[in-house]
Amino acid sequence: MSEGSSMAPADGADSGAAEEHAPAARPQRPFPLAILLAVYVASNLASGIAGLLSRERMFQEIPKLTPALYYAWLIAPPVGIAGAIGLWFLRRWGLIAIAASWLIVAVVDFRLGATAHGIIATGIMWLIFLFSRPIRAALR
Repeated sequence: MSEGSSMAPADGADSGAAEEHAPAARPQRPFPLAILLAVYVASNLASGIAGLLSRERMFQEIPKLTPALYYAWLIAPPVGIAGAIGLWFLRRWGLIAIAASWLIVAVVDFRLGATAHGIIATGIMWLIFLFSRPIRAALR
């Protein structure tokens, strides 16, 4: 037996053997965040489908709506849904994607003068940000 085998591992050495036996504590997703993400996905899904089905009517009823704004608005729901799925599985990119979706919605709402919708979208974004705080450090 060599001298090194009976000694404790040096600083910086792999201590994987000790970590193998102890299961990693996975943080629990806060219940309010779980509910909010489910509602967020449902509302984004409904918004995306409604936007696809009522394209012509939207252009008639919203005079400031341009094709570029329409397509930007149409991209936001899938980005938000992908972000919610990522956040559900504790992925950091999920929170970033939700923020990107919010930014798209906020810019489109600002350009169209849809202030009430912009305020609601901002409130939902900040609720997601608030309720994700307990798990933010554990996001991978």
